[in-house]
Amino acid sequence: MNPYAPDAFVDPSHKAGRPCGTQACLSGCSKAFATIDALEFIARRILELRGIRDTMPLFAWTESEHPHDLEFLEAIAEQFSAENQRRAFALALENCAPVIYTVPSRLAKSATGAN
Repeated sequence: MNPYAPDAFVDPSHKAGRPCGTQACLSGCSKAFATIDALEFIARRILELRGIRDTMPLFAWTESEHPHDLEFLEAIAEQFSAENQRRAFALALENCAPVIYTVPSRLAKSATGAN
């Protein structure tokens, strides 16, 4: 783990000698180091991504970054013991908010200049 040298895609505006500004360690940064404290968050995100995968059209799923994210997070979770994984997924299930799919309104799109 080296918060002072994040991968460029994680923090494109990173300045040498300063800590990562995005702190998006679980976005695939090779400098990330997951601790047991992060496992519940990882489990929660895995559950969210599995839910998205199971309800999203296959083409949309495969063209998104979600499959990569799911594979990456599952690989991290597998580094922990089976008991720690079970505990984290149980906690994540208790605290998991339902995924709500939305489409930006016309007003929101026009405010951002999107068509």
